[in-house]
Amino acid sequence: VDSTHRLSSYLETFERSNTLQVTNIQLDGIAKSDANLMLSEMLGLPLRLTKSLTDAVQARTLGNPLYIHAFMQSLVKEKLLVNSVVKKRWIWDIEAIQSISIQGSIAEVLTRKISYIPHDTQEALKVMSTFGSQMSEEYVSHLYPLQEKRQEFCDRLNSAVEESVIEKIGSKYKFVHDMVQQAVYELMSPKERAE
Repeated sequence: VDSTHRLSSYLETFERSNTLQVTNIQLDGIAKSDANLMLSEMLGLPLRLTKSLTDAVQARTLGNPLYIHAFMQSLVKEKLLVNSVVKKRWIWDIEAIQSISIQGSIAEVLTRKISYIPHDTQEALKVMSTFGSQMSEEYVSHLYPLQEKRQEFCDRLNSAVEESVIEKIGSKYKFVHDMVQQAVYELMSPKERAE
């Protein structure tokens, strides 16, 4: 719960109380394999069939089970996830799902998630964020002419791909959403942005 939530004033009162002991617990999202299991069971499909859907859903919900549930409901409402009578199973439009924007409090979760990513990967993401929502390997070659430095930078970006913060599509790295790019960009100080 953030400071703008109605519940936050009550929580602050409890924390200041001398009669109650308050313990804050930070809950993170579930792992991609668990999210895949969740979607597999939800849709009654084998894990291998739900993997592409899981990748898209995980990137947009950060593995928060409540966001996953809400996101899946919205996919059904928008008819991007439908139960096919012909195929006798759930089917989805993966490209349309990948183009859906992240909304609301997920942006706050993004900033927190990025802060947990290793520092060197954050630094690579900061560099990438200055180029906008995507960066090609060609740009990386211009930034890092030495093979060793270029490979190190790409390894860091690949680590971010594993964290579902960016995607690699062909020879381009792309933030999963503009809000992710903005969150990374805002992690930089004005001095870092000027450099």
